[in-house]
Amino acid sequence: MNGLRFLGFSDVEGRHELVDVLTRVDLSKYDFLLYKGDTPDPQVYKTLRKTRTLAGRPWEEKTSMAFIEEEGVKQAFIKAVEDSAKINELFGVLKEKVPLYGVLGNSDTVPTVIAPKLGLEPVDFGKYMSIIHNKIVEFKGYYFIGYNGRPQYIDETTIEAPDLYFNEETAASDLHELFKKVDQANTIFITHAPPYGILDKVKEEWISYGVGTYGEKAKEGHIGSDAFREIAFEYQPLVHTFGHIHETPGVEKQGKTTFINGGSLGDSEEFEEVTIEGEQVSCRWIKVSEL
Repeated sequence: MNGLRFLGFSDVEGRHELVDVLTRVDLSKYDFLLYKGDTPDPQVYKTLRKTRTLAGRPWEEKTSMAFIEEEGVKQAFIKAVEDSAKINELFGVLKEKVPLYGVLGNSDTVPTVIAPKLGLEPVDFGKYMSIIHNKIVEFKGYYFIGYNGRPQYIDETTIEAPDLYFNEETAASDLHELFKKVDQANTIFITHAPPYGILDKVKEEWISYGVGTYGEKAKEGHIGSDAFREIAFEYQPLVHTFGHIHETPGVEKQGKTTFINGGSLGDSEEFEEVTIEGEQVSCRWIKVSEL
């Protein structure tokens, strides 16, 4: 089997100019591009949600729409939709150069689900990108299995985007069914959120928020998915790659699986270049300015 080389990225923070760089460089040495979710910059409403959670407010008051009229939020939402639309159009340009696969992140709720509530057209990420949520895709002898979003919060009774927030038991059940159908040694597992306990630790200042949203499992700062950890450890895919937690980019190998948190493109201005040769997986980060 021939090897693979691809560029991965996630958590763009609305910085469409970074994606635009890809449209103007030679990508012929890459077999595909891999997007792992979150086009918009979520900082304004993420901070508000953190404040609500730490104040002990019920979840119904912490959904995105609950504070849409608060200062700065509506404009942040509108900008998130506009930035995401620009990025999606750039995905269209990239698709003409190299295959583009991906999953969606939790912040992609705004350009997809909330956009119509703002009187804006929702962004159709599936127009240009092959979204591999909860499915198997074969590519040059390898298998891709993907899953959108982040785990459901412990008090989250109002689900704004069912495809982007998931119940852990449901995700585990879905993924068990998929992994039983593939050669796991040649499988690349692609998610937005990390597996619990692996490259998933938030900064100290966010731990109390993590406990408020995920319970005592987050008391050491780990907020990854239990389902993803269960699947990765049971089936040992060749690669498990993800984003979501910006502060812990890196590579970690456990058993036969190489785990890669690419970090945030918007923060670091770096893409991850992953090379697979047989059972060997390597990853290096490339600055946008070096492409």
